[in-house]
Amino acid sequence: MKNPFIKSASSLRRELVLQITRNTVLALVTERSGKYSDTNAKWVQLPWQGPTNGLPVGNEAEKLSALLHSLVEQEKLSGCRTSLNLAGDFCVTRVVAGTHTHVQQELLQLQQRCERYLSLGSGPKAIAQSRHPLDARREIAWLTVANQTTLQTMVGGIVAAGLKLDLIEHSLIALARILGQRGLDQRAPVLIIEIGSNGVDLGVTYQGKLLLDYRPGGLNRVEKIPAMLDLHLERIQRYCLRILQKTDLSIAKIVLCGEPEAVAAAQRQFDQAGGLRAEIFTPVEGTPDWNWPANAEPGAELTSLVGTCKARQNLPGDAQGPNLMDFLHKLFREPLLPLITKNCWPIAAAVALVACLWSLNWWQEWKNQDLAARCEVATSQELRVKQIQYRLAEIETKIRHYERLGQGLEKAAWSDLLAKVGECLPSGVWLENLRVERDRKLVLSGPSLSEGGIYEFLKNLKTISELKNIDLEATHPTQLKYGAATVFDIKGNFADRKE
Repeated sequence: MKNPFIKSASSLRRELVLQITRNTVLALVTERSGKYSDTNAKWVQLPWQGPTNGLPVGNEAEKLSALLHSLVEQEKLSGCRTSLNLAGDFCVTRVVAGTHTHVQQELLQLQQRCERYLSLGSGPKAIAQSRHPLDARREIAWLTVANQTTLQTMVGGIVAAGLKLDLIEHSLIALARILGQRGLDQRAPVLIIEIGSNGVDLGVTYQGKLLLDYRPGGLNRVEKIPAMLDLHLERIQRYCLRILQKTDLSIAKIVLCGEPEAVAAAQRQFDQAGGLRAEIFTPVEGTPDWNWPANAEPGAELTSLVGTCKARQNLPGDAQGPNLMDFLHKLFREPLLPLITKNCWPIAAAVALVACLWSLNWWQEWKNQDLAARCEVATSQELRVKQIQYRLAEIETKIRHYERLGQGLEKAAWSDLLAKVGECLPSGVWLENLRVERDRKLVLSGPSLSEGGIYEFLKNLKTISELKNIDLEATHPTQLKYGAATVFDIKGNFADRKE
């Protein structure tokens, strides 16, 4: 059989979709010789041992870049248009629907809370959003959040490999798109279950639009999926009806995607449990007009990559999801100054020369005025010195009076109180701030390497007899050079003195 990939490079339109997980790099390569020609597709799965917990930085980032270089050289993909498909390990998507004003307010609140997504890692977050009308009055919006350091590391490796990256989207957005294009969720919502090596992602799609992104915690075995779904299905159903504002729709079936072995095992579990029918959706079903290699049928782990590839088609009715590349474009927008300097240097040189001559003339006038002003300043400064000497004499007199008064006053017991507070500090807890407000309220704040240290410090403070009403007011995460920490604010009152 003739290899469909052996064609003139100038006549081919090649596109690449990547999905980077913590242990593999999955690549889908498609090419067409014309706008209306068939699409030839192939895929490559490369092992990559990333970090078991955390983000691909440091040595892992270098390994990722080298791996992508080898992929580009092997498949001759230099300069290829590239998309990045992010699994639930690296991003989350929140969905809101309603009127324009309601959606605007909800998106603003979600952006303010995005730093709390600690499962994505510490540090700043990258945010992208998109909207799509539902009817004349209502619209639906998606907000995708990812760790900025993770995103920049992946994008840096892709760009360094010679690829042209222009789309970064959540895998559930891509799955919703391809199910919508195939009409599987046209009449009723469909529950998507994407099974990866590090967890299970749940999504609900209706007419190609993602309604829900949810990752259950502690779900590490395929056998637990049906039982977990029984617990959450009714709540998910109510959520979808509230988003769609319809009462006659219910989730029709389950679509399984992800690692082939885990997907097959999950389908067997659903068949044994009964209830909703579970189907495995493969790339072949989503691409009847594509030519896949005859010697190997693509598995369900490629389904979301095919959905991302379908985003290029811009079919009528398709809702384009958030593109995290928009965030990076705004973050690293190329400045205009180098371009202006390169093309307008003759005018800039003439303007600079005029500016230099004007500056020299202005400097000479300023020096003349400065010499005249110095004489006036010297006289006023002499008078000011005498006034300051007189004030200093008055201050010294007051200080002597205050010292005599202070000797007769009883010394405050602050040293004893500070010593007691210091003894209450457990290991790993620091006190950065201690202040007393006007209403005799004592405020203590500082960082702790663990939440247990904060509560131990709070317990010890309650043993000090001079204090009462000791409470933990607030905590928030921070990053120290020793690692992650939690900043606390503790407030209390002074106990009334016993007569």
